[in-house]
Amino acid sequence: MIKILIALDGSELAEQALIHGIAIGSSFESRFILLRVISNDANGVHSAIDAVDWQLHRRQAEAYLERQTEKLKAAGLDASWELEEGDAANRLICFAQQNNIDLIILGALGRSGMGQFARGGTVQKVISTATTSVLIAARFLIRKTRVKWFIGVSWSPSMVPAVRNGR
Repeated sequence: MIKILIALDGSELAEQALIHGIAIGSSFESRFILLRVISNDANGVHSAIDAVDWQLHRRQAEAYLERQTEKLKAAGLDASWELEEGDAANRLICFAQQNNIDLIILGALGRSGMGQFARGGTVQKVISTATTSVLIAARFLIRKTRVKWFIGVSWSPSMVPAVRNGR
């Protein structure tokens, strides 16, 4: 069984990772784990958050993950969700290592946007430090035409035999 971690931040662009994850995972015996990392850092600046606001933010994130997980389950897929707190890139990488994840899928641009990529945002950090396969999923509108692209990085040992055998 291939364990696929799909990172979500609540943005529509990040949800493109779900679409690509379903396309890949439905071809293999897969288990999906949806992960969202929440932080009280705003643009890299640590800020104080009221305890009530933090709990509300956390509950909204849990409800979001539950809705997305139910979509996968309704499609007959094995899915669960996890909510972590802290730096998104670090928590994604640690979670993947601790749970023997075979593939991490995340959207190229989420809430942080393209500027964060240039400054070393979550996607850049995950690509450069993950020890498992990483798939970056994106959708861009160019001249009113949708263009989809994928970047697969570092096939993990458990993925290579499955791909070779066409599973």
